[in-house]
Amino acid sequence: MRMQQAWILAAICGLGFLPHVFGAESPVTDDPPEAMRAFIIAKSKAGEQPSAPLKVRGGEKVVLTLNKADEKQVFLGQDGLVLPPIPWKEVSPDDLASLGEKLAKDAADFVLLAKLYALYRVKDKAEKACSNALELDRAVAPAVREILANLKPPDPPPPPVHASTGTGSDAGTASTAPRPSPGQNQEGRTLPPMPAVTKVINFDTPEADAIVSAVQIFPKNHAMNEDVSKLPVHSNSDNIVKFLGAGKKVHTNDDMCYIIVPPNQPRVDVKLRSTYESDKGPYPFPDTTPIEGWPMCGGPLEEIQRKGDGDRHALVIDPTNNLAYEFYNTRRVGSGWEAANCALFDLTSLKQRPEKWTSADAAGLSIFAGSVRYDECERGMVEHAIRVTVSGTRKGYIYPATHDAAGSQDPNAPVMGQRLRLKASVDISRFPPHAQAIAKGMKKYGLIVADNGTSWFISCCPDKRLKGLDALWGLKGTDFEFVQATGPHEGPRAGQ
Repeated sequence: MRMQQAWILAAICGLGFLPHVFGAESPVTDDPPEAMRAFIIAKSKAGEQPSAPLKVRGGEKVVLTLNKADEKQVFLGQDGLVLPPIPWKEVSPDDLASLGEKLAKDAADFVLLAKLYALYRVKDKAEKACSNALELDRAVAPAVREILANLKPPDPPPPPVHASTGTGSDAGTASTAPRPSPGQNQEGRTLPPMPAVTKVINFDTPEADAIVSAVQIFPKNHAMNEDVSKLPVHSNSDNIVKFLGAGKKVHTNDDMCYIIVPPNQPRVDVKLRSTYESDKGPYPFPDTTPIEGWPMCGGPLEEIQRKGDGDRHALVIDPTNNLAYEFYNTRRVGSGWEAANCALFDLTSLKQRPEKWTSADAAGLSIFAGSVRYDECERGMVEHAIRVTVSGTRKGYIYPATHDAAGSQDPNAPVMGQRLRLKASVDISRFPPHAQAIAKGMKKYGLIVADNGTSWFISCCPDKRLKGLDALWGLKGTDFEFVQATGPHEGPRAGQ
């Protein structure tokens, strides 16, 4: 049993110890989920079937077992049920570390655990694991000294970049002056000067409308702002649509609320349950931050912040600095906040999330940039790609996505980041104004596969001012076609 514990910890850490566990032919990786996969495959081939209690991004307690049909994925079962396969990247390294703490029994185990914490720069836990190792066996002192000597401090949070000066400064001295217009956006609309942001502003207000309508959300040649109306139809479009449900209807998810903060908003610590693939804080996170679905979900905000299930996204927008902070599985606990992870997006940049990194969205995309807002529907057209969920995706992703969350092995399932559009032949003239604005956007800027869920569900702000969106229910899968999307150096980004 103790040898098995050491094997699991070695697999978790993936720091050069795997050859001793699996033999020289086994891969060595500094990716804990991949190391765990290597461990389970090796044990399975040895005739054993190990399992371990873990969690996935939504916080659900599951049991990890090998999916022999596809060694790159696992089945996650609960209470005797078998759930769809979930990829390794969905298993949090924090959960792997927690498993390691439960399994650690001897000094060698704690040394391996300390290496894992050191890898992710969790200084206090690395030091505690080193202390536990020394208490059990002083012979590990040389290894402990090496870990502590190389233990790096956490990365400092990046200073805010202020549009008025172009340099970093303390939040307390940030400028709140109105910002000049950046010119025309991708639709050719002249952006008005952005009003000064001097206070926290809720998304469903005229003040918020005036601010976000003046912001260039990602550069004009960003994939989210690309005109896809003339791109060629994907060769497998019909099969993808059939897989997702050719007769299923479009629905709007009244889910993705956001809050606007001034550039001098005080920064607070939000405890992240997974620092892996997250941008570090502290964050300009106000006490009045709404949680996904509010206020349409009903109930006072204070209660929604603390109770309830689901993805619980929270989006904090600093328009003065062109920054979007996007949190997943957010909850108020005591007097503070916690979340599963945080992704920071520079709205002036073409830069993506690091390769294979998730965000608050499974595809590694910005939720804010892909959600339908009242101000754009009121103007008459959604001027960007719209976030859409589908019933299942397969392994892989394409630009601008950086992460997959494979739930299907069907070759006709789409991948994260795949683009589609409403067919030009679909008559939208009967739609009321707000629904027509969305349909126009779906024809020109299209939709982008961003998460697994229910097919043809598009994300809208839960804004009571949006009217007549149920008209979109008249659209179904066969009204859409997948397109051959352009890559990071193609289309409008050629030469960048």
